[in-house]
Amino acid sequence: MIMIRPTLTIYQAPLPLKIARKVTMRQMSLSLSGHRDRQRPPDGSSGLRRRRSKIVTGFVLTIVVGALPALAAAEGAWNSSLDSVRSGFTSRSRTDRNSDGAATTAQISGCSRSDGADFGLDIELRRRRTLAPDVSYGRRNVDNCTTGSPTANWGRAGSGEHFLQFWHYNFGTVSARSVNVGY
Repeated sequence: MIMIRPTLTIYQAPLPLKIARKVTMRQMSLSLSGHRDRQRPPDGSSGLRRRRSKIVTGFVLTIVVGALPALAAAEGAWNSSLDSVRSGFTSRSRTDRNSDGAATTAQISGCSRSDGADFGLDIELRRRRTLAPDVSYGRRNVDNCTTGSPTANWGRAGSGEHFLQFWHYNFGTVSARSVNVGY
């Protein structure tokens, strides 16, 4: 048994049959009796290079597979709803440290208006600044949130304190059953 710390263990078991090349009866009887084929590989190496390569490959795969969940996970998220909000309503603030490659997104569903007017809703992502106007990352239209679940995407917004602002007609109010934000 070859052990590479901290978490990788590779077991090397003898293979009784060589499948990759044509096997003669003599080789088969030696293999079945427990003796290993003592011939050198066709390239003339001792096989040590291949074993090292397998160990290194296994170690690299373990590191890559172990890191995938961390790469896929976003830095943060929050879920909420809207209940009779007027145009210009701002969501809670959240701090994005920009420690990952995740985009800032907002998915909204179950929208309705209090006055029954035609539906129109935009979501704007903004970054709060002290002693200067807030930075806008633009508005995204989510009109079809009455029947679907549109997702507004701003890409990587950078580090800072961010919030959403909801814009619709200046009269009436808007409600939404679900607002899911990831960053």
